[in-house]
Amino acid sequence: MGLISRLFSRHSYDLASSSRPSFFKSSTPRGLALPQRATTADDHAWQGQLGQARVLVGEVNDLPEIRHAQLTQKRLPHGPSLPIQSDTLLARPDAGAKTRGERLHANRLPSGAVVMATPTLSQRKLWHDNADTHHITHVVRLGTRKESHRLHLDDGGSLLPLSKNGAATLRPLSRHWDVDVDPNTAVPPGLLRETFDRMAEHPLARGHRVAFQSPGGDNRSAVFAAGWTIYRELKAQREAGRILGEQDVADIVFDAVAEIRMHRSTELLEPPEHMASLLAMALQMRGSAAGATTQSRAARQAPGPDASSHAAMARAVCQQILQRPEVSAAAFSPLKGSADASLRVRPERMLATDPRLSHVQGARLAAAWVTPRTLVMDRPGRMQSQAWATACMTHNIGSVVDLTARDQQRSPPAMAHGTHRLDDGTEASFAWAAPGPLSLEDRMPGAKVMGMAVSAQIQGRPVTRDVSQDPPSTHDAQRRSLIRPLEWIQVPLQRDAPVPPTSLVEIARLMHRHRTHAPGDAIAVHSDPGDARAVVVAVADQLYSRFQQGRLSVANRAEVVRGLWTRLCTDYSIDLAKAPQHLASLMAMADLLLTTGPRPPR
Repeated sequence: MGLISRLFSRHSYDLASSSRPSFFKSSTPRGLALPQRATTADDHAWQGQLGQARVLVGEVNDLPEIRHAQLTQKRLPHGPSLPIQSDTLLARPDAGAKTRGERLHANRLPSGAVVMATPTLSQRKLWHDNADTHHITHVVRLGTRKESHRLHLDDGGSLLPLSKNGAATLRPLSRHWDVDVDPNTAVPPGLLRETFDRMAEHPLARGHRVAFQSPGGDNRSAVFAAGWTIYRELKAQREAGRILGEQDVADIVFDAVAEIRMHRSTELLEPPEHMASLLAMALQMRGSAAGATTQSRAARQAPGPDASSHAAMARAVCQQILQRPEVSAAAFSPLKGSADASLRVRPERMLATDPRLSHVQGARLAAAWVTPRTLVMDRPGRMQSQAWATACMTHNIGSVVDLTARDQQRSPPAMAHGTHRLDDGTEASFAWAAPGPLSLEDRMPGAKVMGMAVSAQIQGRPVTRDVSQDPPSTHDAQRRSLIRPLEWIQVPLQRDAPVPPTSLVEIARLMHRHRTHAPGDAIAVHSDPGDARAVVVAVADQLYSRFQQGRLSVANRAEVVRGLWTRLCTDYSIDLAKAPQHLASLMAMADLLLTTGPRPPR
């Protein structure tokens, strides 16, 4: 009797069974059209974006993060059949829920929204508890009245409750909007804007969320969630006085759709009609003529020098890195001694201060190892000459790339020609080779290179270096161990701006041409202060090496750059994942290398 009683106590539909009713499966047929109530202007704008929408959908599908998400998403045992990402789920199982182990079919997005299936009657308490826990104060319910009755959805309970203030009168804790949207039609762009304009009149408090609900969590809630992200971004850009091109608008739409598919479900927003609705709404907001077509972005996948063409993919890659649990739990600390606190790095990557220099002022160098043989650091000043010369000897640093522009040089360089002496027999020497700096203006404006010999002694004892892997020389080993030949490559770059792809290519070529190539030799990259430019140049050097070795091709270029950047963010500094513009420059650099090929030596 217990089994029979449980069977007959269920609703007429069984969400846990394999024979779910068809209305919980994909309810979006092919060839969607706008509803008849859509305006002529909406229809014209929407029709004009269908071709571009198909291109964008294809580009989203090509993202490796989407392919990875397809392997990690799961189906909830008591819910709609749509597979979702379990690591962004809103709710944990509630022992008091009517169905044992029941969970809300709801996902949190990095942009702050919640995309979910409309809660059922049995999920009322679970929904209210989680709305309170996650500070959900705004709700947009999408669907038809017929669906609510048919699916036994919680018609009133999905709205959040009221509470009493001091005067014992009811006051709203949240805002709710019901939008009538049929599951078998595309969403009119005008309806999206109208809904978001109404929502904007009641702004979210800081740290609070809005939930978009639709029966089964289908494409309707996904379209509105993506549209809300696009709407807020375009408003922010407009309020900041920025003028966006059609390419910029397409990038914003691309990012919003990729976010839904990576963090909610890869099966959402595949029909291009939904992408067309988002594009049309965005272009209407931008003020373009109805139905104006967007410049094709298909060229983004082809080699080209423009970093902006890689901006959307770079943002998607960085967002994926920031979501990794192992990264969020890792320890990153400000670089000791650095004047730039924007990058936290792994403590084990920081250059240790030489204990022999504990008595010397300026013994600490603000430096860290990006790779085992590449050091990035703040540009050392004259007071750090001793520490820098000792580091060159101890770590066999044979080349230095200095990115500091002349107007950024706050003090004389550590490598000024001559000997810097202390009273106790501690000294550092930088002997410049005649006739002086060699101009590299034909490669980059303001670039030059200087050869020198570096030596040091501490309290009367010479600092030696390992010469076991040096190429053969006519000089005796003892003589060579006391001197470190050094190439000082000066390439001034603008601060607080991504390094242009063309500059990355030329700097990498200069590094390859003027560095020492003994197996144990290291290279250092200076900037003042040691901001992200130095790190990006170090990665550009790695990328160029792969190109020289024949390990970079049109087929694998995206994978190679993503791999280098991912390792950089996870193993060196997670803060670089918050600056996708640098990754976009590296992607464009790879395209340039494949387009132009190796540059012949002078």
